[in-house]
Amino acid sequence: MMLSLILIGLQSQAQIVYYYEDFADGIPSTWKTYDIDNKTPRIATTPSFKGNGWIGINGSALSTSWYNPASAANDWMVTESLAIPAASDPNNRVLLVWYEQASNVTFPDGYEVYIGTTDQTVASFTNKIVTVLPAQTSAAGGFKSFDLTAYAGQSIFVAFRNNTNDGEILFIDDVAVAEYSPRNMVPTDINNLVYNPVGNITIKGTMANRGWETVTNFKFNYSIDGGPAQTSTATGNLKTFVSSQFSSTIPYAGTQGKHTLSLWADQVNNDTTIVAEDSLSLDFYVYDATQATGRTPLIETFSSSTCPPCKPGNETLAAAVAAAPEKPILLKIQQDFPGTGDPYRTTETVSRRGYYGINSIPDTRLDGNTWVGNTNSITTTIINNSFSRPGLANINADYSIDVANQSVSITGSLTPTVDLISGCFFNVAILEGQTDNNIKTNGETVFKHIIKKFYPDENGLFADGVPEGEKIDFEYLYTFPGKYRLPSDGLIANIINLDTEHSVEEFEDLEVVVWLENRRDQFVMNSAEAAEGTSTKNELTLEVFSLFPNPTTDLATMKIGLKDALEGTIQISDMSGRILTNKVLNLSAGTHLIQLPEVSTLAPGQYIISYRSGQKIAVQELIVQ
Repeated sequence: MMLSLILIGLQSQAQIVYYYEDFADGIPSTWKTYDIDNKTPRIATTPSFKGNGWIGINGSALSTSWYNPASAANDWMVTESLAIPAASDPNNRVLLVWYEQASNVTFPDGYEVYIGTTDQTVASFTNKIVTVLPAQTSAAGGFKSFDLTAYAGQSIFVAFRNNTNDGEILFIDDVAVAEYSPRNMVPTDINNLVYNPVGNITIKGTMANRGWETVTNFKFNYSIDGGPAQTSTATGNLKTFVSSQFSSTIPYAGTQGKHTLSLWADQVNNDTTIVAEDSLSLDFYVYDATQATGRTPLIETFSSSTCPPCKPGNETLAAAVAAAPEKPILLKIQQDFPGTGDPYRTTETVSRRGYYGINSIPDTRLDGNTWVGNTNSITTTIINNSFSRPGLANINADYSIDVANQSVSITGSLTPTVDLISGCFFNVAILEGQTDNNIKTNGETVFKHIIKKFYPDENGLFADGVPEGEKIDFEYLYTFPGKYRLPSDGLIANIINLDTEHSVEEFEDLEVVVWLENRRDQFVMNSAEAAEGTSTKNELTLEVFSLFPNPTTDLATMKIGLKDALEGTIQISDMSGRILTNKVLNLSAGTHLIQLPEVSTLAPGQYIISYRSGQKIAVQELIVQ
């Protein structure tokens, strides 16, 4: 189930699906696995690779070739008996389809695929139909297929064999026997950005061959806002389930405002009877010079005190920033590797790394994916150039620290200069200006701008739907729970529990950063470093804002302390921003305890509880177990 949405698409594009296994419940008992090599893996799992060869975890079948000592794997996974029919249409073909992925781009796993017709024993598999070398297995994942026409009317067994020498982990998923038509090209992604300046825009899309014929040409079509189709001819050499990016030869003369792009393919291999059955759409925005505002660049650096190249990388970054006449905002996001990882990594900082798909450090992102590279390669020129790009929002923020109560009050305003669409989120991070206690093995002794907490968490706050020019005032109150603890390392068993404790060395040294980003494009639209001190523009009226118990199973109480009487609305929303409940309250000055019986109806997961008054908002995350 690693790519269930893609697989759903594959099934819808197949004429008939005869067999499908997604490993949602592990490897089926009707399948067989064999650990022929019987070697000791370096990776500890439950169940173990040793003795099983292949295991089912998180909706995939996994095999490892990472052994101690390093050596080759010989692990087999065999399907149950599969009845292979003749195609229902003579133009169609029945294919064996599966999804593959390597866990590590540096140490990928290859494999072999066999077909047998007698039984599930390894000795029965002498007919090798596919060999995938390690260098051919993508860490990004992809589908493979094999034509089963020769086996029509027979029952077969399929065997997957990991025979890699010193790789890491091989994933196999979404094994299917399905019937496909000869010619079918479908769009799988629109490669244009959500936010674009006025002018000609080249329309780009990724197209995938979902037929059994190799595709050499097709018509690439797009329309804007439901208007006439713009059609150009695309050529290539795409085998079954292979995809590639194509561009229209007819640019769109982008005009200011919000638009909808639709993309589709037809007339595959000059077959004029092929009409599009699948299309993709994207809401995007074109801005002009009047909507551009000054930019404050945001630099996110993923690092660890156990990472040897991170030390010179952080030194290179510091020198580049020092030489820049204007200063960007810096965030250091500590990680759980190499080795035992940084003591100040958290589940949130690791999740932020996953958002970008980072698998090696040091890694730096400037304004999201505007500039990406090893931290050792960043320069003052790169930083200086980032100030010349337009910002698409005006953000102001202030904060104050209550050391005695371990609380941070944050106020400010967000005014986008464009409509917020297609995956915009507002993010808040509380960081410590300098830490000294998380020293490990890489030689660093001082660490700057270390993330301590995302607010309400690393998912941020859903912002789609805010129109151009609308000012949103915000006020947040976060209290660090419990006492300080220095974890021994960054292993999951030892890390800070953000619900019960903290790793702040000096509360007086806390800083606050806010930014707006579009997550579809991983693009930071603008950012701001909050100024310490109480803002007179957005005076904080909430003295207390908390939820308990949290996490909860069925009941929750909101505690609100107000300086003055206030009319507001309590909202419960899910992490996508969908509002589930609304409740209007008129509260007097003082402290109030408000029951939230609606929580008992919520499915387990994460939710946002907000209290809004006018354009001001205070937010807490609630976990329902």
